[in-house]
Amino acid sequence: MRIAALDLGSNTFLLTIAQVENKKIFKILHDETRVVKLGQGVGQTQSFNPQALLRARDCLSDYAQIIKDFDCSLVNAIATSAARDAKNGEELISIGQKLNIPIQILSGNEEAELTYLGSLIDQEESPGLLVVDIGGGSTEFIGRKMDGTLYGKSLNIGSVRLTEKFLPDHPCSESQLKTLDFFIAQELKVHLGGFPRPVVKMVAVAGTPTSLVMLQKQIEFNEKFIHGERLLPQDIWNWRLRLAQLNLQSRVLLPGMQKDRADVLVAGVSILAAVADFFDPKLIMVSTKGIRYGVLLEQIRNL
Repeated sequence: MRIAALDLGSNTFLLTIAQVENKKIFKILHDETRVVKLGQGVGQTQSFNPQALLRARDCLSDYAQIIKDFDCSLVNAIATSAARDAKNGEELISIGQKLNIPIQILSGNEEAELTYLGSLIDQEESPGLLVVDIGGGSTEFIGRKMDGTLYGKSLNIGSVRLTEKFLPDHPCSESQLKTLDFFIAQELKVHLGGFPRPVVKMVAVAGTPTSLVMLQKQIEFNEKFIHGERLLPQDIWNWRLRLAQLNLQSRVLLPGMQKDRADVLVAGVSILAAVADFFDPKLIMVSTKGIRYGVLLEQIRNL
């Protein structure tokens, strides 16, 4: 049978379709990401912008046709940070209902657990492992305690949210960057000070780390050349400096840059750099998997 999982994030909408046999993922048939910017302005207004909802409808209409073409038996979509914050979140759910795409708005803890499950779908767990998912509206931090239970935290620090709040100009001024860095550092200190240490391996998920690998390799997105790659903290900070000094037009011209991420990548990289400094892991590994794979696994478990 074929099943579809959708991750409707604050910045991107992702669709993955899998062939399932014997309650296991046999083959990924389709995997697509589109920048929708659903979280546009949500941090300021606590409501979905009408234009953002139009972009969401257009994307989901295309996804619905793809799902139909693949003749999927099961479809499940999850919405995360922006949908949690938006007072008119039911408008997104209504769009999904009209397109036969059931949408569930996850809590921060639910998002963290599914992210952990999906990010490690092809990896062995090990002591000192931390999964970090930098989204448009929030960032999730997930690990496993010694007793086997998951622990996690969702913080409202995301690439779209912090860009709108702290980085109105491109290039970014030094004072804007200092204010941004101080805010991120305080959020980490206040909310994550009690997280288990040491962190030996940090698995970085989503558009920010994958974009950095694309920039370093000067390539377009290709999972084969991105998944499992490593990042060094100094390289992350160097890219933050370089990107912050460029205007949007110059950023877009960088080999490997995705046009629709150019405006929010400085904030995303700032989060990743600060998290790397805060936890000081021995290894930072990039994963192209994530919450949509967690959704697939949950669907399979319930078959």
